[in-house]
Amino acid sequence: MLNISAYLQNRTLPQVTEKDERKFLLKEIYKLYSSDAERLLRKKKNWSNYIAHLKRIKKAHNDDQKEIYMLSRAFIKEVPEKRFWFFVSHVKTKDLYAVRSAMQDRINRGQSASAWVLSLIKNKIG
Repeated sequence: MLNISAYLQNRTLPQVTEKDERKFLLKEIYKLYSSDAERLLRKKKNWSNYIAHLKRIKKAHNDDQKEIYMLSRAFIKEVPEKRFWFFVSHVKTKDLYAVRSAMQDRINRGQSASAWVLSLIKNKIG
């Protein structure tokens, strides 16, 4: 019968490559980006932008105006996963831990983490 300590000494742990680590972190960040809290914040922001749009063009709310607004560039859409990964591709793997932590902090404070992450496109960190 093999003792547990002898078994653990003979066992080799799988090596985690930087590519695997990066892939895991990006999936975690995308989960935060597409969370229910973020969807709710995006929905609220879209509604306030829509109301401002109606006031600017001096029209009443109806289905036609809503469809026109939803097709406009002002409407905030959720970015698909692969495109999101492309947006944060310039961020170094070591900095992704900070990005994930900052996103979690913003979500806990009730702020939009998705707007902050997508601002990384303009402001490259690292």
